[in-house]
Amino acid sequence: MISISVSARLLFLRLILPVLTLAIIAVTLGVLRVRSASPSLDRSSLQYVTVQSGPMICRVEGLGTLVPEDVRWLSAGTEGRVDQVFLRPGARVRANTVILQLSNPDIVREIADAELAMKKSEAELANLRVQLQAQLLNERALEAQLESEATQAKLEAERDESLYAAQLGTAMSAKISRARADSLATRLKIEREKLGIAEEAREAQ
Repeated sequence: MISISVSARLLFLRLILPVLTLAIIAVTLGVLRVRSASPSLDRSSLQYVTVQSGPMICRVEGLGTLVPEDVRWLSAGTEGRVDQVFLRPGARVRANTVILQLSNPDIVREIADAELAMKKSEAELANLRVQLQAQLLNERALEAQLESEATQAKLEAERDESLYAAQLGTAMSAKISRARADSLATRLKIEREKLGIAEEAREAQ
């Protein structure tokens, strides 16, 4: 019984000792690795400050792309093609800053047609002014002529009436002279009204 007990203990020790030895070695290596991995700082590189309440600013440096929080899309009132871009996203702009240049062949053609029509209208207006000026000159010439004839007819009527009163002329001659003088006076009045209308039309252009 004593020999069996001793041999069993020896067998147990032979099996357990290698396992314990390996376990001790593994624990020792683990502790050494943990100590070597823990960071170490130099005391002179540390900065000690008093704790204060307030906002905490955290600055992080790194590579990346800035993305705007608010994006505004620009729209044009008419269709067009982008010919030139003056500013890129992120540039500072003001109320009158030109960002890009658009072109529309249809609008360019319409502008050219409108300019041609405007030039045609200006030429017609200039021609109309010339015609009105010529008409105004004709009216003035006719007025001067009628005024001269009316004055002459008035003098002739007064002369014939004086001769008739002095019994040196006939009543028929006096009446004819007076009728001619009155007719020319009426024509002169109408011509002056026409001249006034022509001058107003000329000033309106």
